[in-house]
Amino acid sequence: MTTKAQLDRIVEGLVGKELVDNWWNSPNKHWNDKTPLEVFESGLEGKMDVRSYLIFHAYCSGGG
Repeated sequence: MTTKAQLDRIVEGLVGKELVDNWWNSPNKHWNDKTPLEVFESGLEGKMDVRSYLIFHAYCSGGG
């Protein structure tokens, strides 16, 4: 299972180290203004959704 700490490395590659916590705690339109942390903590499906979202954006942006 992917942990939040593992995903933090992808988030850091996308937004920078100083904005990792901000990303996790900011409303995101992808999840109808829920925060990524709320989605991640909602269960296995939420964890998989956040992981997929980050991998997609890391791949498309060349980050991560």
